[in-house]
Amino acid sequence: MKKILLFFIVFYSLSVNSQLLETGYETRNLGQSLTEAQALLCSGNVINSGRRGRFNVLSESKSPLQVNKLYKLDEDGEFRYYYIIKKNSSFRDRDSYFDNRFTLLNTVVCDRDNDGVSDDQDNCPSTSNSNQLNSDNDSIGNVCDNCPNQAGPSSNNGCPIPQGKPDFKVTAISINAGGVTTSTNTSSYLNLRSNQNHKFCVTVKNIGNNTGNLNNVSFVLSNGVSLLASSIIANLPAPSAGTVTIAPNETKEYCVELYIWDNYLGYSLPSFNYIHTDVDYYNNTDESNETNNKAHASVSYSSSRNPITLIINDTNGNLVNKTIINNKEEEFLLIKGLNKGLYFINKDGKKSQIYKLN
Repeated sequence: MKKILLFFIVFYSLSVNSQLLETGYETRNLGQSLTEAQALLCSGNVINSGRRGRFNVLSESKSPLQVNKLYKLDEDGEFRYYYIIKKNSSFRDRDSYFDNRFTLLNTVVCDRDNDGVSDDQDNCPSTSNSNQLNSDNDSIGNVCDNCPNQAGPSSNNGCPIPQGKPDFKVTAISINAGGVTTSTNTSSYLNLRSNQNHKFCVTVKNIGNNTGNLNNVSFVLSNGVSLLASSIIANLPAPSAGTVTIAPNETKEYCVELYIWDNYLGYSLPSFNYIHTDVDYYNNTDESNETNNKAHASVSYSSSRNPITLIINDTNGNLVNKTIINNKEEEFLLIKGLNKGLYFINKDGKKSQIYKLN
């Protein structure tokens, strides 16, 4: 039940002489303590910290809260801290709050290694180095640099990338579920949807200095951010692209399509929290950097379905009915109206048979 009562909404609307807008937000609940919230915010993995949540905000503004910011919510004297992940249209059956309940916390300064240099300015944010010594003048301080006297990118731990080898890097993961695409380029979560065709894709860029061949890519659904620590692991079919040649600075996309019902390989869709991908997992190609071939993304589950075509034939193959249904209730009423007998059912390619008793 929503916490905002109708007469409060009416009163507020009259007092500001304006129509309120309702905006939905995907969030991470970082707890009731500012100290705890700051620790999670500064962990470097706030997207996967705290508890996932959703709520609506009532405001005159179309964007009352800012994405990737920490807010304090006043719930009648009790405070909770939320990190805003994504803006959405309003959610049904979710709590709604007036925007004046939220306070933006812009003063949080992260310094994970306690060296007196904030993380956004620290050339080695995970290891204390107050002097910020950087002998080769790259972006990595000496204490974190595997090659402190040779400039190199952070993707190669501060070492120069060897010449003449390819380097495959995962740059994006996307899922198209029933015609709706979510990508790590634009979304914090990728959507799985029951009873929909799914197209899983990974975008790979060769950031190396030579052309390379890629012929093996994997997709895995799991309930944990680490596959080794996951209790639920489900492999998706491998893309059948064969061997693909990727030139330096060239990008290729690898995809696999399959229809997913309410579960996959015996696991209900809400059981999955992450999708993992690994390119060149057989190490067939000698790369200058083998550490950026893997990536993962958070997934969320939606039970929304597109209309389904239902075809009913009798035992002689004669068409009894062909119609579009939107839910199980419509299917039940249609079958209930059939005469006694045996029928063959086809729902978007999924075939079964029933015997109607009366």
